[in-house]
Amino acid sequence: MNCAQRVLLATATVFALLAGTSARAQEWVTLESRDLLQYELAQANTFNNAPAGLYIKHRSVFSTTFACTSKDFLMITGDDHVVNRALASVMLAMTTGRTMRFWVIGCHGNYIEAKNLMLIN
Repeated sequence: MNCAQRVLLATATVFALLAGTSARAQEWVTLESRDLLQYELAQANTFNNAPAGLYIKHRSVFSTTFACTSKDFLMITGDDHVVNRALASVMLAMTTGRTMRFWVIGCHGNYIEAKNLMLIN
Protein backbone atom coordinates (compact mmCIF):
# COMPACT_ATOMS: atom_id res chain seq x y z
CA MET A 1 0.00 0.00 0.00
CA ASN A 2 1.49 3.34 -0.99
CA CYS A 3 1.46 6.52 1.09
CA ALA A 4 -1.56 8.06 -0.67
CA GLN A 5 -3.61 4.91 -0.11
CA ARG A 6 -2.67 4.83 3.59
CA VAL A 7 -3.71 8.47 4.02
CA LEU A 8 -7.00 7.81 2.25
CA LEU A 9 -7.67 4.73 4.40
CA ALA A 10 -6.81 6.62 7.61
CA THR A 11 -9.09 9.51 6.62
CA ALA A 12 -11.97 7.15 5.79
CA THR A 13 -11.48 5.36 9.13
CA VAL A 14 -11.61 8.63 11.08
CA PHE A 15 -14.81 9.72 9.31
CA ALA A 16 -16.40 6.32 9.92
CA LEU A 17 -15.54 6.49 13.61
CA LEU A 18 -16.89 10.02 13.93
CA ALA A 19 -20.10 9.15 12.11
CA GLY A 20 -20.58 6.04 14.23
CA THR A 21 -19.95 7.91 17.47
CA SER A 22 -22.41 10.70 16.71
CA ALA A 23 -25.07 8.26 15.56
CA ARG A 24 -24.79 6.22 18.76
CA ALA A 25 -24.55 9.26 21.01
CA GLN A 26 -28.12 10.42 20.43
CA GLU A 27 -30.70 8.85 22.69
CA TRP A 28 -34.08 9.24 24.37
CA VAL A 29 -34.15 10.35 28.02
CA THR A 30 -37.38 9.79 29.97
CA LEU A 31 -38.25 12.13 32.84
CA GLU A 32 -41.13 11.93 35.25
CA SER A 33 -42.73 15.34 35.77
CA ARG A 34 -42.73 14.83 39.57
CA ASP A 35 -38.91 14.76 39.43
CA LEU A 36 -38.59 18.18 37.81
CA LEU A 37 -37.44 20.84 40.22
CA GLN A 38 -37.63 23.92 38.02
CA TYR A 39 -37.46 25.32 34.53
CA GLU A 40 -35.73 28.50 33.47
CA LEU A 41 -35.93 30.68 30.38
CA ALA A 42 -32.48 32.16 29.95
CA GLN A 43 -30.93 34.68 27.62
CA ALA A 44 -27.65 33.88 25.91
CA ASN A 45 -24.54 33.86 28.12
CA THR A 46 -26.52 33.89 31.37
CA PHE A 47 -24.98 30.62 32.58
CA ASN A 48 -21.42 29.69 31.61
CA ASN A 49 -21.72 31.19 28.11
CA ALA A 50 -24.67 28.92 27.37
CA PRO A 51 -27.06 29.79 24.53
CA ALA A 52 -30.53 31.23 25.02
CA GLY A 53 -33.20 28.64 25.64
CA LEU A 54 -35.24 26.59 28.08
CA TYR A 55 -33.32 24.90 30.91
CA ILE A 56 -35.02 22.11 32.85
CA LYS A 57 -33.59 21.03 36.21
CA HIS A 58 -34.11 17.45 37.35
CA ARG A 59 -34.07 16.12 40.92
CA SER A 60 -31.05 13.92 40.17
CA VAL A 61 -28.51 13.49 37.40
CA PHE A 62 -29.65 12.14 34.05
CA SER A 63 -28.58 8.68 33.05
CA THR A 64 -27.00 9.33 29.65
CA THR A 65 -23.87 8.42 27.74
CA PHE A 66 -22.78 12.06 27.62
CA ALA A 67 -19.98 13.58 29.68
CA CYS A 68 -21.63 16.98 30.24
CA THR A 69 -20.68 18.59 33.54
CA SER A 70 -24.24 19.73 34.38
CA LYS A 71 -26.06 16.38 34.18
CA ASP A 72 -29.01 17.58 36.26
CA PHE A 73 -29.97 20.19 33.63
CA LEU A 74 -31.36 19.61 30.17
CA MET A 75 -31.61 22.46 27.68
CA ILE A 76 -33.69 23.13 24.59
CA THR A 77 -32.51 25.85 22.24
CA GLY A 78 -33.78 27.19 18.97
CA ASP A 79 -35.87 30.09 17.81
CA ASP A 80 -38.42 31.64 20.17
CA HIS A 81 -41.26 29.61 18.65
CA VAL A 82 -39.53 26.29 19.45
CA VAL A 83 -38.58 27.34 22.97
CA ASN A 84 -42.10 28.64 23.70
CA ARG A 85 -43.68 25.38 22.52
CA ALA A 86 -41.23 23.38 24.63
CA LEU A 87 -42.06 25.54 27.66
CA ALA A 88 -45.80 25.00 27.13
CA SER A 89 -45.23 21.24 26.89
CA VAL A 90 -43.15 21.16 30.08
CA MET A 91 -45.76 23.21 31.94
CA LEU A 92 -48.51 20.87 30.71
CA ALA A 93 -46.54 17.83 31.86
CA MET A 94 -45.86 19.37 35.26
CA THR A 95 -49.50 20.28 35.88
CA THR A 96 -50.95 16.98 34.63
CA GLY A 97 -48.26 14.61 35.92
CA ARG A 98 -47.41 13.29 32.47
CA THR A 99 -44.08 11.70 31.62
CA MET A 100 -41.75 13.45 29.16
CA ARG A 101 -39.24 12.00 26.75
CA PHE A 102 -36.44 14.12 25.31
CA TRP A 103 -34.29 13.28 22.30
CA VAL A 104 -30.85 14.36 23.49
CA ILE A 105 -28.08 14.93 20.98
CA GLY A 106 -25.05 15.74 23.12
CA CYS A 107 -23.53 18.47 25.23
CA HIS A 108 -23.67 22.17 24.45
CA GLY A 109 -21.36 23.98 26.79
CA ASN A 110 -21.92 22.22 30.09
CA TYR A 111 -25.52 21.19 29.48
CA ILE A 112 -27.25 18.19 27.92
CA GLU A 113 -28.97 19.43 24.74
CA ALA A 114 -32.34 18.09 23.61
CA LYS A 115 -33.89 18.63 20.20
CA ASN A 116 -37.25 16.87 20.57
CA LEU A 117 -39.80 16.59 23.36
CA MET A 118 -42.62 14.08 23.64
CA LEU A 119 -45.37 13.76 26.28
CA ILE A 120 -46.39 10.17 26.99
CA ASN A 121 -49.10 8.31 28.98
